[in-house]
Amino acid sequence: MSGYDEPPLPSSSPSASGSASEIVYKDLPVDDPKVRQPDITKAKGLLGWQPEVALEAGLGEAIDYFRTKLKAVG
Repeated sequence: MSGYDEPPLPSSSPSASGSASEIVYKDLPVDDPKVRQPDITKAKGLLGWQPEVALEAGLGEAIDYFRTKLKAVG
């Protein structure tokens, strides 16, 4: 697969943050791409890089990081 090895999380999946916030969908800007297909082939080829953390694990780490930062500021 040329992009990520994992499919993106579906919008219907439960929130990884445990938040009860409502998801609000708005119209896209006219110049917004309709389909995003990230491709990490160039990073793999030029840099020898590939993801080391699964998507959900990375989201969990990011959520924990920002929760800690928010608690620190008040």
